[in-house]
Amino acid sequence: MARNDDRRRVRCGRLLAVVELHTHPGIVALAQHFGVAPNGIAITVPCGRYPCLVSLALSSGTVVGLKLHVQTRPLPPISFRQETPSDISQKGTGINVEVQTGDPEFDRRVYVESDAPAHVLRAALSTREARQAAAQLTAYCRSFHFNEHGILLSLPGDPDIAVVRRTVELLAWIVAPLPAFTVDDRSDRSRNWVFSAVLGFPIPFALLMVDTFLWIHFELVGVALPNLLGAFFGLLLALPVAVWAYFYYRRRHDSLSRIIPSVIGVMIAGPLAGIALLLTINCAADFSRPVTHEARVVKCDNVEDADNGNVTLAWKDDSTRLGVDDCDKFPKGAKAYVMVKGGLLGFAWVPKFGLR
Repeated sequence: MARNDDRRRVRCGRLLAVVELHTHPGIVALAQHFGVAPNGIAITVPCGRYPCLVSLALSSGTVVGLKLHVQTRPLPPISFRQETPSDISQKGTGINVEVQTGDPEFDRRVYVESDAPAHVLRAALSTREARQAAAQLTAYCRSFHFNEHGILLSLPGDPDIAVVRRTVELLAWIVAPLPAFTVDDRSDRSRNWVFSAVLGFPIPFALLMVDTFLWIHFELVGVALPNLLGAFFGLLLALPVAVWAYFYYRRRHDSLSRIIPSVIGVMIAGPLAGIALLLTINCAADFSRPVTHEARVVKCDNVEDADNGNVTLAWKDDSTRLGVDDCDKFPKGAKAYVMVKGGLLGFAWVPKFGLR
């Protein structure tokens, strides 16, 4: 096994240690072929107008292939791989939306994963030679990627020197027409979707907690009608927002798998927000004087495996179920009182009740 006797000083706590580097024979062979000096497990070879770092890909100390890194200027995040029948099927059903270059042959052979708009992709592969090179490159590696550090790819297994040289040549064709991308071109537009999707479900959950608090704090005499009305009006408000979100993200070439969580989140949040708004306006903004009624306990149902439950009180004009901490304190037939407010929106609610 060939070895490199280069010695380097590395810091180990407060001490300096001298480390002897051993060069892998595969790297030595590549270095001799390209006419460059080996450096441990890597070499740097020219790739057009940029340097390309070729290094060993390691897994648990075992060499599993080669990694190539063309150190270009920062690029927009784009991934390229061979298109599969599954990709074609998912694009046909609208589950995935792929940015197209406008080159039918390239678009047929290569699947592009990116949140960048179409004009950025076309600028990245602006020449026919670059697109042909990118299509051929996917045959040598599973995929290759553009990012802020340049172009990255891996060659699995034990590629021979001819494959490595051809890969570097194809990369040189790809980097030749690369322009200088702006910060906006390089921005990860998926963050907009992530923001929407992440908040799409925590917001409904938070609204459900708010509704639960309002249901406990403001005991409505008739629960079903105000909740249904609040949910209905909230749904009416959420519907145009959901439609806007759908077309907004669709114009950005987002797939249905990314759009649906946002739309569902909006459609769930709307009714819950409507219920919370109705309860707040009807009860919190109700400053009318309560009317006290003489009532009696009809029954009290315990929550399973708990002392608290719901007591049913009946009086002259109406009856309602109210939450209590201990059902044993409300025996059937006991005399009680209930204070009722009319509600700002006309939905009666109970601010206070108890036993006589």
